[in-house]
Amino acid sequence: MLTTAAATSSQTTAPASASAAAGETVTIETRFGAIDFDRATTLTLPHGMMGFAEFQEYGLANLPDPRLAAFKLLQCLSEPSLSFIVVHQSPDGARVSPGDLEAAFDALGVAKADRATLYAVAVRRTGDQVEMSINLRAPILIDTRRQLGRQYVLPNNAYAVRHRVAQPDFPTGQATGAEQNKA
Repeated sequence: MLTTAAATSSQTTAPASASAAAGETVTIETRFGAIDFDRATTLTLPHGMMGFAEFQEYGLANLPDPRLAAFKLLQCLSEPSLSFIVVHQSPDGARVSPGDLEAAFDALGVAKADRATLYAVAVRRTGDQVEMSINLRAPILIDTRRQLGRQYVLPNNAYAVRHRVAQPDFPTGQATGAEQNKA
């Protein structure tokens, strides 16, 4: 469900977009409940996420459960059923080398002061077992000044697409994304 209103939201954390009207919000019924996104903070991914090129406008929000504070919701603003759980860095400390990230940002023309990196998280449930992994090979590189992002495939094949990490204690019955995402 998608609704629009004129207000501000304290839940979103994505950078501002020049094309949005000041104070305009969109309320999306996400798998975590209704979340308001300030249209002025829209993050544009001109090429979309891999496998979802036609979806280019996203909001970034905190997850409602405090136990999941390390994670964010990257929510498509035009398709409520499309979202990705993301993390600023690997929960287990595994990271892409600074040199590889710097080369990627340089290739995209992003100034050092305007760089942010997110990693897509995949959560898979099999019975009682939960497996969580992050995609180190294709981080989401963000130019915070221009509010632009791109999922970038690193040329160094040393990074796993499914780097396994220890999972937090997910709330019972909470949708984790494996059912809805290809992250």
